[in-house]
Amino acid sequence: MPMTRRKLIQTITLGGAGIPLSGLATGTLAQLAKPVRLGVIADLHVDLIHDAGARLDLFLKEMVRSKPDGLLQLGDFAFAKKENQKFVDQFNKGAGQKDQNLPPVSILFTLEHV
Repeated sequence: MPMTRRKLIQTITLGGAGIPLSGLATGTLAQLAKPVRLGVIADLHVDLIHDAGARLDLFLKEMVRSKPDGLLQLGDFAFAKKENQKFVDQFNKGAGQKDQNLPPVSILFTLEHV
């Protein structure tokens, strides 16, 4: 069976997260009262796709509704240009506003893009 993009991301995320954990930390994680729920957005491509702003709005609205424990932005968000700062600010504001009922921490995974 070929590997799907979703399965690849799950494998990388779970495998990468497990590498630095000691036996004690792993045992502690196994005792969590409930699963950790994450909101994940990737490949927004602000500079390349015309409806990036609308898709970001939709993602943040869904995160308010579903109340995840954290948000992950996996890259290809926007090129590092002044005119794209508003999208970065929108994500950060949406990810950190208590009145939006979203988690205060967002994690940004990126290489060459902001």
